[in-house]
Amino acid sequence: LYKYRNRIIYKKVKNPYRDIAKNLSNNKIVAVIFGKSEVGPRALGSRSILADPRKKGNWLKVNRIKKREYWRPFAPVIIEKYFHKYFCDSPKRTPFMLFTSRVKSKLIPAVTHVDRTSRVQTVNDKKLPIYKILNFFHKFTNLPILMNTSFNGPGEPIVESLNDGLSFFLKSDISILYFNNFEI
Repeated sequence: LYKYRNRIIYKKVKNPYRDIAKNLSNNKIVAVIFGKSEVGPRALGSRSILADPRKKGNWLKVNRIKKREYWRPFAPVIIEKYFHKYFCDSPKRTPFMLFTSRVKSKLIPAVTHVDRTSRVQTVNDKKLPIYKILNFFHKFTNLPILMNTSFNGPGEPIVESLNDGLSFFLKSDISILYFNNFEI
C-alpha cells in the first residue's frame, strides 16, 4: 500500500462481506481479492469484479472496465439452493461455470445473454467469501445472485497480488476494491 499511499484511501472493515454486498446493492462496481488464488477456468469469487445483475447497464459498464467487446456476456453467481427459481435446462450444481442455463427471470438483465441464457456458477460452501457476499446481498435485495467476472484486464492473467489489483483498480472505473479486510 505504501507505493500507492498518495493515490488511495483505505480502511480496515469489520465485515467486508456485508460492506461489499451493501455497496453492490447501491450499484457500485466492486473488485475483490480474498485469500489464496483460485484454480480453474473461471473467476470463482476470490479474484473477481462483481456487480448488481438487476441493472442492465452494468453489462456495458463492466465490459468497458475490462475493455471487452460490448456484446460479451457475464456470468451470474448464485447460492445453489435458489438455482431453480432463476435458471433451468442445465445441471443444478455448476461450481465452475461450465454449463449454459436458460434464464427464467427478467430480474437479472446484466447476466442474461441475448438468447436468454447464462453460464451460471453455483455456490454452496458457506465458508467461502463469495457465499457470504451473496448471502448479504440476498438479505439487502431479496436476490441471491451477482454478476461475476475475472479481476483482470484484456490479455492479462487474473490478478495475483494486492499490487496487481491496485495497478488495475487505479486505471479503471471500478468503484471500490476489497483486499481481505481492507476497503480501498
